[in-house]
Amino acid sequence: MPLTRFKLTAIADGGITTAKLANASITPAKLANPLNLSSLDVTLPQGVGGTNWTNPVKTSSFTAVSSNGYFVDTTLGVITVTLPASPSAGDYVSLVDYAGTNSRTGIDANGFYTNRIQINPNGSKINGSTDYKDIGASRGGAQLVYVDSTQGWVVTDAANENTVKALLPSTPTINVGGILNSASEAWFQTAGDTITVNGTGFMEGVSVVLIDTIGSTEYTADNVVYVSSNQITFDIPAGVITSGQTPGEDPFDVKILNSNGSFVINSDALEYAPTPTFQTSNASPLGLVTATTNDPNADAFADLGVTISAISLDPDDGAVTYAITTLPTELTGLTINSTTGALEGGIPTNGFPADDTSTGYTFTVTASVVSDQTSITRTSTRDFVITLEGNVSAPTITSVDQDYISQSGTEITVTGTGFKDAPTVTLLAPDVNNTSYDALSVTFVSATQIRFQTTAAMATAIEILGQDSGDERFDLKVTNPASGYSKEDTLADTFEYAPTPTFNQASGSVGSLSAAASQDYSTLTTTTLDANPVDPDDIITYSLTNVATELSNLVINSSTGAISGTANLSAVTPADYNFTVVASATSAETGNVKTDNRVYTITVTASASIYDYPIEQSLRFDGSSYLTRTPSTTTNSSRTTWTWSGWVKFVRNGVKEDIFIAGSNATDLQSSQVSTETTDKFSLYDTISGGSTADISATSVGIYRDTSSWYHLVIETNTPSSYQKIWVNGVLDTTATAPLNHQTAVNNNVAHTIGRFTVVSANFFAGYMANIQLIDGQALDASYFGETKQDIWVPKIFDGTSSTGGSTVSTNYGTNGFHLDFSPASIVYSGTTITQINDVSGNNNHWAAN
Repeated sequence: MPLTRFKLTAIADGGITTAKLANASITPAKLANPLNLSSLDVTLPQGVGGTNWTNPVKTSSFTAVSSNGYFVDTTLGVITVTLPASPSAGDYVSLVDYAGTNSRTGIDANGFYTNRIQINPNGSKINGSTDYKDIGASRGGAQLVYVDSTQGWVVTDAANENTVKALLPSTPTINVGGILNSASEAWFQTAGDTITVNGTGFMEGVSVVLIDTIGSTEYTADNVVYVSSNQITFDIPAGVITSGQTPGEDPFDVKILNSNGSFVINSDALEYAPTPTFQTSNASPLGLVTATTNDPNADAFADLGVTISAISLDPDDGAVTYAITTLPTELTGLTINSTTGALEGGIPTNGFPADDTSTGYTFTVTASVVSDQTSITRTSTRDFVITLEGNVSAPTITSVDQDYISQSGTEITVTGTGFKDAPTVTLLAPDVNNTSYDALSVTFVSATQIRFQTTAAMATAIEILGQDSGDERFDLKVTNPASGYSKEDTLADTFEYAPTPTFNQASGSVGSLSAAASQDYSTLTTTTLDANPVDPDDIITYSLTNVATELSNLVINSSTGAISGTANLSAVTPADYNFTVVASATSAETGNVKTDNRVYTITVTASASIYDYPIEQSLRFDGSSYLTRTPSTTTNSSRTTWTWSGWVKFVRNGVKEDIFIAGSNATDLQSSQVSTETTDKFSLYDTISGGSTADISATSVGIYRDTSSWYHLVIETNTPSSYQKIWVNGVLDTTATAPLNHQTAVNNNVAHTIGRFTVVSANFFAGYMANIQLIDGQALDASYFGETKQDIWVPKIFDGTSSTGGSTVSTNYGTNGFHLDFSPASIVYSGTTITQINDVSGNNNHWAAN
């Protein structure tokens, strides 16, 4: 069709109908601005210019589309709504709980909320946070509008939130590979290791628990730090280390627990992966390889017998392997068994140090172990030293400054030549095994002198051998220096057992002498002051030193230790005087002399009489005179328990004489008799049977016929204990058996006589009697009436005490007791005739003289 030219004015206003307009041909520039459609009804397609709520009810997780509203049914569990990716400003999404099944508190076993609408920001933010958010209120809803990258999606409207905010923190999450240590690895080695967790939804007050594999034991982490909602850190607690060292307990689950009760568990998240722990110490060199041996062979390092050991504290790990990772050239040839850790290899390729020198060389061993869970290899290194030694020269021992050993801790100096630093000193016993004893504290002084200290084992060994007969001397060995291939020298028979003598008597008093002439030292209480040699081969001799000048003529037997001598001590002032005995033990092997000494004391006493209680008077019986008394009262106890004491001197022998008698007439005989027999023995006889049969009868063992001596006679009677005893001069001579509770005639109201038989005129006593006492009611031994002084039995006053340490008794003489001391005041005369001897005990039990 040919073109037709029109004038614009040819088209009238309104002359073009809409049908004449091409589709989509009107641009916004041709519309009025503003376009006022208020007077018109405008109908827009669904979703255009408003929210599209026509979507079906959502019962599973989905990705939302901008400008859409969704009804979400959480009846079956949490539904995750993922917001649109790469949103633009103004994009919006609306969400509402469809069935009213939302729950703010419901949580499953893994810590996830069970009935919530969970909103995933899909790489953007919600209210300025990248965390997931939840709609937790029943019938709750929210409209989220995207603003910008800083705040992301912002809630602009919420429905039915009641007291629950429209959006709540969601269950925390842990990123994949989000649990790492400082080395960005998922393992730990020691308590206190810090672990970082990356994820979402972490809250202030968050806590962390580690759970082991077998027992599911929970261990609360230490020092949990909330960094942000996307990151926390915590430290490994000590209990986890202990658990990790139990087979099968690792790896550990990590549980992140928010303060609102939600939590997340990452299973098998952390492994216990300790580095190997060396068991072999490097505090000192592992050993010494020396050129001194004649054959430092290809196995010289192996011959050290050293195995380096390390373990993994995680029992689930594989075996530890070993490698030498640094090796000085001097130790070239040293290798290690990768499986066992045993050192191997031969002599150093580069040779040994100079003679008499040694040098330690350091090498490094790396121990490796592979984790059974992650196959991570962990390593530990440790430096060790091996000493190489050149040829060593032997020393020469010349002498020692002490050639005996008696105790531990004694320092001994050894002189010689060629001593090296760090030698060993050894003593060799002369026993069948040639037992050796190493010294302590060996000090290198110079090439010509060393010192060492003896040990308790040395002292004990030499003492045991020394106490037997024979040569107990020990050899001395010095080794240069302390190693397995060193050179040595031995000095034979160097040390012996040289104990000091042991005195048998302790220091102190050996007795007393009087300040008088002709005092004999051999009469002292102790006269032999000897000692034991301890070593039976030694010879003991004795000497005196520091003898007080007052102890003139005191000598000691050099072989026996017995003291003797006679001295005039009449001019010596009574006092204690000392002297010293020296005992010298001479060694049979070496002639060495060891001495000990003791200080002893001799007491010089005044030359007064030894009689503290001298008996001044006695009564002479002429063989026809006697004393008599009849008690007026009696008791059973008086007749069963009593003591008679008196001093007696005879003038004839072989005659029966009655000393003390109690008895009645001959037809109804009751009699208690203390007599002497024709055999010159003392005798006891007692009967109350009405006849001549004795109830008690005894004769002394001793024979007493010395007419120049006084005899102290004590009769101890105790029939409740069934005995009657004869004591002569303080010594128990005879014990007679008495019928139990037998009542003697003594202290009965019958005639009592001294010096004659009671019933008939017979058995008169001829001689002397002195200090006669009867104790009524007590059975006492002789020690209450006498004591030993200078080996002499002498009288003592009856004061209730015993001279031999017996118990103290009453000084009451009893009802019928008496004391006849025959003092002039106690004797009653008629003209020149004695008629009565008065009792001086205070009882007034006087005796008539006939």
